Amino acid sequence: MAGFCKEHELKKAAGGDLKTLTDFDKRGLIIGAHETPEIYVDRLKIFQKNLNQLESDLKDKNEFVVEDIKFPSKEKIPSKIFAPAGKITEDLYDFKIDWVPGFYITPDFGMLFGGCAYSFDPDFFSLFIIRNSFKQKDKWLIYSRNELMSHELCHVARFALKAHTYEEMFAYQTSTSGFRRKFGSMMRAAWETYLLMTILFTMLASQIYLITFKAKWMAEQTILSNPINWFYAVLFFFVSFLVLRQKKQNKSISRTLETLKNITDKPRALAFRLSDEELDELILQKDITKKSFLEVLKNNNCSDIRLKIISERFLNDK
Repeated sequence: MAGFCKEHELKKAAGGDLKTLTDFDKRGLIIGAHETPEIYVDRLKIFQKNLNQLESDLKDKNEFVVEDIKFPSKEKIPSKIFAPAGKITEDLYDFKIDWVPGFYITPDFGMLFGGCAYSFDPDFFSLFIIRNSFKQKDKWLIYSRNELMSHELCHVARFALKAHTYEEMFAYQTSTSGFRRKFGSMMRAAWETYLLMTILFTMLASQIYLITFKAKWMAEQTILSNPINWFYAVLFFFVSFLVLRQKKQNKSISRTLETLKNITDKPRALAFRLSDEELDELILQKDITKKSFLEVLKNNNCSDIRLKIISERFLNDK
């Protein structure tokens, strides 16, 4: 994996060679929304340097350390394990990653941990971990190793797009569960998770306190004056907001993918390579033509080379 990009390929890409750039795109090295060939290749060179350092440390020190996190060489995921996950991302989004390092690691806080990706900006250094359980078996609880790996590979591929609104939605399409595909991405930001957990733990603590020390007072309360019911109401409205927001997004994306079929044979793969701002604009359009699609990209300062890559790979009648 250390030689994920050859020197002559990087030179061609820096010069704007379209075949090389489209080959990189197929390998999940997706160009950022505003990157020029020079900026794009500089980013890949930095990644190559970091990847070489990782391979060297794993060989000489038997571990790689980044931000105080240790990645032991014995826990590195073998290349052959990537094949099924690569097939999933290839079928869904027309890319196949064989260059990102992965490790079997369960964090100290990881009782229910499945996996996660680490991406370090601006170096574009990426790696991911999945729990140790997957070293011996391909399933754990409701998750499969292939699902989690392909999920994290989606995040790695879209790293340079710096997207948030649709990020988890794309990644959850790798799931074998219809429910996770539709609602797995309800939580879009860390603060939403923290808020939900705060509501739940505060509600639990209040119940324990009131039942233990205020049992008589509680027995005298009505439905409206019972403070526990206030927490249930807040929880209900917050979860309802998340569900309705996700249903709206699912409907909007589904409609946009149908409309994108007017200009491409691979609407899902094309949408995967778009920024949040570009998708937001396309969702508002009742009909999409090649001209209107390209105008949306240009309106969002899409670089010329990215326009060429997308046109070459995905637009009908180029």
